[in-house]
Amino acid sequence: MRKIIFISLLSSILCYGCKKEDDIDLSTIDFSNIENLYTQPLPVIQKCVQGKWKWFVTYGGVVGESYHDNTFVDIYEDYCVITSDNGEQRTFNYRWKKIYAEQYKRKAWVIWDTDINREAWCFSSIKNDTIGVGGTHSGYPYMAFVWARVKSE
Repeated sequence: MRKIIFISLLSSILCYGCKKEDDIDLSTIDFSNIENLYTQPLPVIQKCVQGKWKWFVTYGGVVGESYHDNTFVDIYEDYCVITSDNGEQRTFNYRWKKIYAEQYKRKAWVIWDTDINREAWCFSSIKNDTIGVGGTHSGYPYMAFVWARVKSE
């Protein structure tokens, strides 16, 4: 009998200590202003980034600074669609992967492009309807992008 009580008590303690990162109350979070988005649990990041974005500036890499008129990024649960300002579309499948992100000097959740097997984007912050994005999407490390959320009509 003592053995059963001990095992039950030990199981309860171990289960309590194994709270998953996903077990958070999303209703208490202000998703419009998160300074270090890359430090957040995955459900928070997912909630912040899914939707339609207008890509309006790129910094760094070999391009310096460029503006992308009428380029949109639609982020769905497991794929993204990029519609360029010239009308071309690129769709890629992704999964979330936690990797060491050099730009933040820590592990961070990234959208991992499964079609080409590399990091696409890591999200730095969200302020109102603007999100900061970093990554190697264009093939040049440490580029930064700024997107604005497109309001649903």
